[in-house]
Amino acid sequence: MVENTQEKASEETVNITLTGISSELFGEFTQTVLKNSYAEDEIGEAIEDMMQEAVDRQKQKEMFRRFPWKDDDKLFSEATDLITLKRRYEGYVLFDLGEKLAITSIDLAFRLPNRYPDAILIDLETNKTLNVEFEEYSSDFKTHGHDPSKCDLIICWIHDWNKRWVDEKCLLPVFELGKGEGKGIFYPKP
Repeated sequence: MVENTQEKASEETVNITLTGISSELFGEFTQTVLKNSYAEDEIGEAIEDMMQEAVDRQKQKEMFRRFPWKDDDKLFSEATDLITLKRRYEGYVLFDLGEKLAITSIDLAFRLPNRYPDAILIDLETNKTLNVEFEEYSSDFKTHGHDPSKCDLIICWIHDWNKRWVDEKCLLPVFELGKGEGKGIFYPKP
């Protein structure tokens, strides 16, 4: 059972407090919304969406809790050291990109290991595609000897091309995930 109470927070906003099943998941949840941001009948839909998101997050959390976690101080110390180094590696680039794509209509199709480019980015709304290569640093694209004519976009954690290859402009657009307050920054082809 979900109860919805609305109270006036100010002239422009309404506090929506969800209790019932939500309190079992994450305690009482209050969301302040602009009065005019939802039509009266849309507020119920917005509440249902918020509740579904909370339930989905809880299910995901419960799934991860079922993993065979180990109480291993040595492994925990190694992980902490790796996080402290702040090196992202290609795997983290993929993970971070996956989080960003989860809220879009863009999908990713991976090629077999050791194939170039790494994947195909697909806009499911337009059916347009891009060949993409993942790198920790954009300059690694050249270091690895990749053919720019077979790739459309470099997706990296740090766009350092101009620092490493001072006399040579990057031949491809770059999406740098490590900047832009977690949103990433897109650099079109120069």
